[in-house]
Amino acid sequence: MTSRIIILILISLSLISYSTSIDSLTPINIYNNTTRIEINDYSLVYKNKQDLNLNDLLLKINNNKLAHTTNEASRGFNRDYYWIFVKISNTTDKDISLIIRNITTNIDKAFLFNINNIHDTLIKTGSFLKLSEKTIKDEQIAFHMEIKAHEENIYIIKIIKLNDSLSIPLMLFSKKEYIKIINYKNLLYTLFFIIMIILVLTSLLFGIIFNNKTFLLYSIYSFTVMISYAVFKGTMYLNIYPETPIINYY
Repeated sequence: MTSRIIILILISLSLISYSTSIDSLTPINIYNNTTRIEINDYSLVYKNKQDLNLNDLLLKINNNKLAHTTNEASRGFNRDYYWIFVKISNTTDKDISLIIRNITTNIDKAFLFNINNIHDTLIKTGSFLKLSEKTIKDEQIAFHMEIKAHEENIYIIKIIKLNDSLSIPLMLFSKKEYIKIINYKNLLYTLFFIIMIILVLTSLLFGIIFNNKTFLLYSIYSFTVMISYAVFKGTMYLNIYPETPIINYY
């Protein structure tokens, strides 16, 4: 009798662990003063070894054949496909613009869907996509969305990143806050490039005037650092090789 009770308890616990469904998602409430929110605590993450279309994914979840997982980093070479579910509720009286951004890592490909219309891809982005293939012409891996007043939606973010480590700490920004952050970063990047250009030209000029190889070599070194940083930031990808993302990825 005791063993049966223990078995029933274990079965009940396993059902409870599976019972966290999409419908039980805690909504992220957006207010007039909302600027940024870390959304990991509000999301459900599912992963699978094979790619699935959203119909099959939802069917597996509803039939308890796919359990949710954590959104912690994959420490080794990741070989899974990820789907992140998040519910966003606009509590204000006006339409709002929001941006979800993965803040730490490159992602091969990523797609944003509204669960009410899973056949329509809202956003398509990722480091492996050509600029012409992206919904938003930006080097950032970000998802822009518009939510009407008092509307609540469940969004699905599909992430593909194979043969590499993966971390998915997601942040939700108001559009105003996101633009403010990007503008500040762009200002710092611009100042950096101005300083580097001055350094390259000054070193080159001194090297020629004084016939000094040290200045010439330092000029070449500074130019290499500047180009490397431009590749890392995505400036080269946007302006020089927008249709060759593989260079930007590496």
